[in-house]
Amino acid sequence: MEGPKIVQEALAAKGQVVRKIYALKEWLVLNAELCKSADSEIVAEFELEKISQLKTPTRYWLL
Repeated sequence: MEGPKIVQEALAAKGQVVRKIYALKEWLVLNAELCKSADSEIVAEFELEKISQLKTPTRYWLL
């Protein structure tokens, strides 16, 4: 999943399962409270560019 609204809704939803968050360190720090229910991994920007479906990749990606 990527995109700010979908990601916020998925992480905040009760019963929604987010297996893993791949994100830039600064995004994880800014969203620590929201991300506490899922396993997370810090990745480099070029890694997010490889997996993104968007022209301009977001700073995070959820599985």
